[in-house]
Amino acid sequence: MEGSALMPDRSRLAAGLLMGLWLGAIPGTASGLPAAPPPAAASCGDDGQGTFVALSDLHFNPFYDPALVPALVRTDAARWEAVFAGSAVKGLGAYGSDVNFPLLESTLAAAARFAQHPDFVLITGDFLGHNFQQLFAKSASPGAGNAALRRFVQKTLRFATARIRRTFPRTPVIVALGNNDSACGDYQLQPDSSFLADLTGLWQPLLGPATGSFRQTFPSGGYYSLPHPTVPHLRVVVLNTVFFSPKYKNGCGNLQPAPRSRGAGAAVARAHPAGRRAARRPDLARLSHPPGDRRLRHAGGIGGAGSRRGGGTLLRRAGVAVAGPSTAAPFPRRPPAPAAS
Repeated sequence: MEGSALMPDRSRLAAGLLMGLWLGAIPGTASGLPAAPPPAAASCGDDGQGTFVALSDLHFNPFYDPALVPALVRTDAARWEAVFAGSAVKGLGAYGSDVNFPLLESTLAAAARFAQHPDFVLITGDFLGHNFQQLFAKSASPGAGNAALRRFVQKTLRFATARIRRTFPRTPVIVALGNNDSACGDYQLQPDSSFLADLTGLWQPLLGPATGSFRQTFPSGGYYSLPHPTVPHLRVVVLNTVFFSPKYKNGCGNLQPAPRSRGAGAAVARAHPAGRRAARRPDLARLSHPPGDRRLRHAGGIGGAGSRRGGGTLLRRAGVAVAGPSTAAPFPRRPPAPAAS
């Protein structure tokens, strides 16, 4: 995900793993300052409120200690923790850097302390660090080609996913793709690719027992919808905003252009059968970039570049509540009441 003039994305030590928790913030986690005492344990009381953890822009950088990269290339992701333990780099990283292993562990540990039993976890994309492909070419063995890069991307995603699952072992984790999440390059996700097929097998167990359309639509376009983990009659629509950007290009293949608004519209439509539309029970959309975010040059939003119908309009007309990255709030565990006739 790209940054703004106010908060450059490459300067997100605190916001790179920003967690919006309705039960309280996590001050000082990424800065190395002592964390504040956790608030009272959050639980579903008489008010019917639940809790969730929102993570965005992890941007994990396995190249933070170049001396480790050859060992990481040779080693299975399940044993990367031991490789990182041997690093001489023990700090949380310099300001302006992507997330290293100590910062990843520190932040996830803080999240677990502040939300010991969340109802679910939302991750709105950008698991991989910036300039991942260039850093691999610089740090790996001379002559390492695209196949070696793809394997290393897969291992990095497997490692990051395993750390999240270890932190929240029994909690549904709903994931979205960011523009950096690709084996090809920034904004270069290839539809119907082996990359998406691998992620399908890796991420489906995170979702819990009800996976919705994940296995049908994610391998093709990286989007899906599924039932809300705790609220009856509510669905979560996860969109892939990479395809909405005019920066997008299919740099790794000659497949058909990405589905863009057609895929998003189909996902929204599947989430809104006629009966539920009549009852006006909204869905929750999760996406990496807000629809129609002109700062990020997603000017067309879900309507596509040049379209006068922005993504926010499309989703609002479908009755979908939109939540962008690093956003969290209380949510009712009781289903919304049908609209009065």
